[in-house]
Amino acid sequence: MLCVLLWGVWGFLSKLLSDAVGAIEGQILYTFGMLPVVLAAAWTVGRRGLIASSRGMVYALLNGSLSAAGTLAFLAALAAGPVSLVSPMTSVYPIVTVCMAVVLLRERISVLQACGGLAAIAGLVLLS
Repeated sequence: MLCVLLWGVWGFLSKLLSDAVGAIEGQILYTFGMLPVVLAAAWTVGRRGLIASSRGMVYALLNGSLSAAGTLAFLAALAAGPVSLVSPMTSVYPIVTVCMAVVLLRERISVLQACGGLAAIAGLVLLS
């Protein structure tokens, strides 16, 4: 629930950010804003080390790059449209994750979960 609260406020502040500066400038400033949290997390890891495996390091770097590019696209979308439309549209990104998990990891989803994904997509159609 803390994640939902923090990301909800993040989405709202992202609109204020995109109205105040451009998407690229916003991404740069956003990245600097992440530094205190990242440094605190690194401090808690301490001597255990940050890199447990080379594969983990590659995944982390890809994850960070995709996150930064996605945030840049989100800020650009906010600059072009209302947060009341952009935020719900981007909030269905877990459908991409679920589809990838089903295809690549061979995970199974229930009929109810599939219906939930379809309902989310239907909601997007109703919003637009």
